[in-house]
Amino acid sequence: MINALRAWLRPLTHGYLGFGGMLEAEEYVEAVYRKRLTFTLSRILLSACVFFVLAGLLYYFYPYNCGEGLSARFSLYSDAVQCPIYSQQVRQGLLLVTLFLLALGGVKILRHLLWWWFNALLLTNANLMIVEWQSFLNRRAVRIDYWNLDEIAVEKRGWRAFVYGYGTLHFLKAAGGDIHIFDKLPHPDRVAKRIEAYCERMVHQKNLQEDTGIKSLLTNLIGRHVTGTETAQELPLQPTAPVHSPPPVAEDLDALRARLAALEAERHALEETPIPTTRPLRDRVIEKRFDDEGGIRIQL
Repeated sequence: MINALRAWLRPLTHGYLGFGGMLEAEEYVEAVYRKRLTFTLSRILLSACVFFVLAGLLYYFYPYNCGEGLSARFSLYSDAVQCPIYSQQVRQGLLLVTLFLLALGGVKILRHLLWWWFNALLLTNANLMIVEWQSFLNRRAVRIDYWNLDEIAVEKRGWRAFVYGYGTLHFLKAAGGDIHIFDKLPHPDRVAKRIEAYCERMVHQKNLQEDTGIKSLLTNLIGRHVTGTETAQELPLQPTAPVHSPPPVAEDLDALRARLAALEAERHALEETPIPTTRPLRDRVIEKRFDDEGGIRIQL
C-alpha cells in the first residue's frame, strides 16, 4: 500500500507531473529544471494589478445597488462620491463586466503558472529533453542523446543575471546541427555540472554494455573456429524448486537398466577406438590481421 502510494505521488514529488505522456517505456525522470520563478511571479502580480484592481475600482465607484457599494460603506467617501442611479439592466451589465474581469485575471494567473511548470528541462535515464510551450497549442519538445551531447555553454548577460543568479544554457551536439537553448535557469553552472556528470555516467554504462556484447561475440567466434562448437555463455545459477516425481514402477526400472547397458556398450566401443594424434591447442598459432575495411580476420 505504501509503495503504491509512493509510486502514485512520485510524479508530483519529483516535479514531472504532466510529463508522463511524453516519456517512453521504462523511462523515468532523474531531475527537472525550470525557469526562475520570480519572472513568473512578476507576471502574476501584473495580471492581478490590472484585472483585480480594475474590477475593485469598478465596484467601488459604480455600486450595483444604490447604497450597497464600498462608497456607501465608508463614511469618508459616502459624502464625496454620489451614488448614481442606474436601471436594472445597467447594474446587471456592470456586474457581468466585473465578474468577467475577475475570471480573466484568474485565467491569466493560471496560464502563467502552467507556463512555468510545463516549460522545463528534464534529465531522464534515456536522454535530455527540453520542453517549451510557445503558445497554448504550440509545443516544442527536443531530445538530445547523451552520447551526442558535446558541450554545455553557460551564458550570463547583464547585471541582473549575476545578482539574481540565473543564466542560459547552450547545448552543442557532437554531430552538429541546431544549438538548443534553455534560458532564465537558476544556478546554471551547478545545473551544467550535474548534467555533464550524469551524461558521462550514462555514456560509460552504454560503452560497458557494448564492450560486453563485442567480447561475447568474439569469444563465440574464436571458440567456434578452434573447437568447432560455440562457447556457451556463463550464466548465473538460479535455485530451482525441488521436483517431486512419482516412485518408479517395474517397467521403468527395466527400461532404465536396458538404457544403462546400451550406454556401457557404447563406452567400451569408444575406448577401443584409436584416437588420432593432433597438435595440442597451445601449439596452434592464432593470427589477427586488420583488413582495409577495419574488421578483424582470425587465421587459425
